[in-house]
Amino acid sequence: MIQPLTLSTGWRQERPPELLFTQSWKGSGPLSKGMKPRSSLSFFFTNFESFHNYAGVEENPAAISAIQGYIEKGYLRPFDSLDECRSALGGFEPVLSRLGCISTEKPTPDGGTVIKNRIILDAKQSEVTSATSREYRSVMPRLTDAVTDALCMMSNLEADETLEQLIADISDAFWLIPLHPNERRFFVARFQGKYLVFERTAQGSRGAPLTFCTIMGLATRLLQSLLLHDHLHMKRHKQDARVQVYTDDPWIIAKGTPSQVNRIFSIVLLTWCLFGFPVATHKATRGRSLKWIGMYISLFSDRVEVSIPPDKVDELERMTLDFLKSNVVSVKALRTYVGKAMSIASVIYTWRPFLNQIFAAIHSDVDSNAPNGTWPLDGFLNAGPHVVIIWDASPFGIGAVLCINGAIVEYLHDTPSSFESDLLRLVRGDSESQQVMECLAGLVALRTWAHFWKKRKISLAIRSDNVGALILLSKLKTTSTRNAIIAREFALDLGDASFAPRIIEHIPGFTNVICDSLSRLSRLLDDSGKYATPPILKECRRVDLPARNEDWWRSIRPLKQVADNR
Repeated sequence: MIQPLTLSTGWRQERPPELLFTQSWKGSGPLSKGMKPRSSLSFFFTNFESFHNYAGVEENPAAISAIQGYIEKGYLRPFDSLDECRSALGGFEPVLSRLGCISTEKPTPDGGTVIKNRIILDAKQSEVTSATSREYRSVMPRLTDAVTDALCMMSNLEADETLEQLIADISDAFWLIPLHPNERRFFVARFQGKYLVFERTAQGSRGAPLTFCTIMGLATRLLQSLLLHDHLHMKRHKQDARVQVYTDDPWIIAKGTPSQVNRIFSIVLLTWCLFGFPVATHKATRGRSLKWIGMYISLFSDRVEVSIPPDKVDELERMTLDFLKSNVVSVKALRTYVGKAMSIASVIYTWRPFLNQIFAAIHSDVDSNAPNGTWPLDGFLNAGPHVVIIWDASPFGIGAVLCINGAIVEYLHDTPSSFESDLLRLVRGDSESQQVMECLAGLVALRTWAHFWKKRKISLAIRSDNVGALILLSKLKTTSTRNAIIAREFALDLGDASFAPRIIEHIPGFTNVICDSLSRLSRLLDDSGKYATPPILKECRRVDLPARNEDWWRSIRPLKQVADNR
């Protein structure tokens, strides 16, 4: 893979950039983890005599029509014989991958349905995928990002202005990216006796989504720069429109008078076309209530609503009831179930830590032993008081302060309880426990001062010098089993709350002096006078913390009850 920052220079060369895997196949390339460099390509051997595509593909009229269309567009280059194919590939042996055709039924804006056919090259079956290395990843927007954009645009809307959304998909997304000539030998198919060499990135390859998202991300940032407009005399927000793109599905929200909104949408569509991204205008929709990446986003005068389509909820409920009828669930069915649940978790993101437990079951070693659809998000014009919670931890304890409108009003410090030490496997004074202590400090601080932010309209910011703790408490994501317990605890707190932290801020460790001192007050060496309550906290109230035992840890209560019943 080329790096994202060097992509623009690659386009200026005579040949397209190497977009999938830039390796010499002599053992020096970036092979994926666990693979050993090989001196030959024998492990990519294709038995041309016994090779066949997936059943029914070559007789499928939809697949035949789609492939013929790709040939006419220049995406696929056909050859009548294997020798012609080898010659076009510089004498190298092609690696054949199976073709598949996926047909899905999609709803249309007028209430009807249309069948969408997608040609997939199974590069995994041919082992090309396993030899491909990905050196970076793309981060997809969430529905909450779109909601935040809409609320921000709504906050300074004038009386004669309106908000409107636009959705306009990009046609033939992955086919728009040229494939490097040196890599085309690894992306070859055989269809109805002809050899098809892919001259564009193949849908089904490991790198196609990533390369398209990289280029689409660059184009989107360039487009967003056209939508800036200064209103200094009115002290208004600088953006008249905002753009979010999920792979090849752009979502645009614009504000202004009807004529201004029309102009903004025209700029957006023309810019996509000038960039070389064909817009599926026959599927483009605009309005105040639209469906984007599987969810409905509706704009109202005082709020933004995100609603889950009833069919998604009904299907997930049906699958859940089917699972409960049996004491065994197949991995394939469970993987499908988690995928559908994660779609809903993009809206109710407090589900995520609990779904991670199911992911763990899917990827663990198999053992024979058994072990209302709408949520309105009100946008308030007044953000309320500015509340900041800052924390820090040391191997000996935790410390935190509560600031309201720039002044420290309360502080806390404590050491892990014996129950927490057993639950989280903490060792006092051991640096191995540092990361868990940082996350624990954030959880204790946010839960202690929950009455300031869970049910009150405020602007809440959380600050720490530990990036991992900030990610866990803002995105509820972690790879640590110990921190996963803390993530589930905070997920329950967020589920009860009407508000969530709005600002997540990382601060340098050397500036977090107050909280660092508080976290070390219980150190055995504090009689030296090195660690004492900072003088700035003299007039502030210290919070008396309750005992953090099994009753304080909410997410483990059901497990304890089950154990007690047994």
